Amino acid sequence: CIVTGGCVPSCDGLTCGGDGCGGTCGSCAPGQSCKEGGVCVLTPGCTPSCAGKLCGPDGCGGSCGDCLPGESCATSGACVLVSGCTPSCAGKACGGDGCGGTCGNCSPGLVCGSGETTNVCVTPTGCAPDCYGKACGADGCGGECGACPGAADCFWDGTCGEAEECQPDCTGKECGLDGCGGTCGECPPGDSCTFDGTCFGSCEPSCSGVQCGDDGCGGSCGACAAGSACQSGLCVPLGCEPSCAGSQCGDDGCGGSCGACADGLLCSAGTCVSAGVEPTPDTSQEPTPMVVKTSGCGGAPGGPGGSWLALLLLALLVPYRPRR
Repeated sequence: CIVTGGCVPSCDGLTCGGDGCGGTCGSCAPGQSCKEGGVCVLTPGCTPSCAGKLCGPDGCGGSCGDCLPGESCATSGACVLVSGCTPSCAGKACGGDGCGGTCGNCSPGLVCGSGETTNVCVTPTGCAPDCYGKACGADGCGGECGACPGAADCFWDGTCGEAEECQPDCTGKECGLDGCGGTCGECPPGDSCTFDGTCFGSCEPSCSGVQCGDDGCGGSCGACAAGSACQSGLCVPLGCEPSCAGSQCGDDGCGGSCGACADGLLCSAGTCVSAGVEPTPDTSQEPTPMVVKTSGCGGAPGGPGGSWLALLLLALLVPYRPRR
């Protein structure tokens, strides 16, 4: 509590922390700490200490009390009168107020920064935790913004609540947050998750020559209609048995393929041949003998040749009868 002079305190939406004029917007209960954004949160494992103090931090992010109007809280925790000095804590989370008082102390594990992080509470490595408006969850520097009380859960936005209040939503998503602190899935190594929950990276989907099945990147090349099933990327009727016996290429009888010919070759009757060349006939079976009927001289008995021979023998056997 200090003489503000021309400074206008501001505590809109704040339950604790500085008011911008060297004063305070309120104090947190013992065992709680005031995080960025003026929110009181639990500080697990921390024991507040206010021995010999009337004001100032309790060592766990809370406060040991407030000073009276016209007084300022010194770093020793004592309230001192301030006359003729206008403290300045605008934009400051820690450090001096210019009048012998303090703008606040950092929570355990944090220090008041210098240089580009002057009057900002940072980790020993210089990282500034971000807990604005958060009562729980990660602070962006490997720490936590606080713990939820009892059986309450910490949601993705850093608020505490009952688990049944949140319904995860992964509709149309393959990665990213589900809206309740969980995830909709992880992308393959080398891929990244876009803002709409889609994995994007080096994988190139391929559906060339196929009607259905996987595209090689976790997606689909299509689905078969009712009454058919996907086999080797092609939709075939249910109950159909593909047959490729003796075939190098061509249709398998179920809408599929027995294979593809190399470049420069064509598929002809299930065989890969060069363009303009007829396939070699199958000679693995013996040809059927052809029966040819002969006629004429030397023919079979009863043919024309056999008739002339009978007439000749008859003429020789008939006796010669002279005229009278």
